[in-house]
Amino acid sequence: MTVFRSLILVVALLAVSAVAVLADPARWIHVQYRALSEVDIPCAVGYLCEVVLEPGEVIRNSLLPSEKEWEYSQAFDGANVLTPHVILCPHRAALASNIILTTNRRVYRFSIHSVDDKRPTYIIFDYSLEHALAYRAVAARPSPIPTPFDARVVCTSISFPTYRIDGSGPWHPSVACNDGSHTYVQLPSSSTVPTDLPVIFRGGLGKLDRRLSGFPAP
Repeated sequence: MTVFRSLILVVALLAVSAVAVLADPARWIHVQYRALSEVDIPCAVGYLCEVVLEPGEVIRNSLLPSEKEWEYSQAFDGANVLTPHVILCPHRAALASNIILTTNRRVYRFSIHSVDDKRPTYIIFDYSLEHALAYRAVAARPSPIPTPFDARVVCTSISFPTYRIDGSGPWHPSVACNDGSHTYVQLPSSSTVPTDLPVIFRGGLGKLDRRLSGFPAP
């Protein structure tokens, strides 16, 4: 009988908790951040309004209304990466004003007004749209045109050891030099395909890795 009563008590407590969650009077507002937009924030008199910014964001400037009508403060949570929270509290009902907030990442514009009810307001931003637009902008940028590499300029502008080139083979570089870690070889002007470059060996090192510059990808 004792076990049965304990089970009834646990079920009753869970039911009360569920009712408490469903009856939460708080006003939770999820906002998709947009650069050129203003977010409306209703603040109940006697309650704190909270605006949660992006983790790692740093508030630079806060342009606020009269401190006689509104209380403003900042709070932070987190260990290594801090998340800023903007806290507002109106002194009386029927107040209306605006806030401009600048950070190291973006500008926020808030329209604030006090309401005479018992529902605290919590604003949580969603930045997924902004991140998606930024990614599309980067992806749409044209690829920079690679600057043709000229070993003659590299080898003559810096004091690199320059190799003497001789022989009468079918493939003959125009200039070659070494900076101590890389060997630069200028292909002859008649070479138009990267496959013209033969396998290069150096002493007992065997075949050397190579990288082409100034040719389109095959």
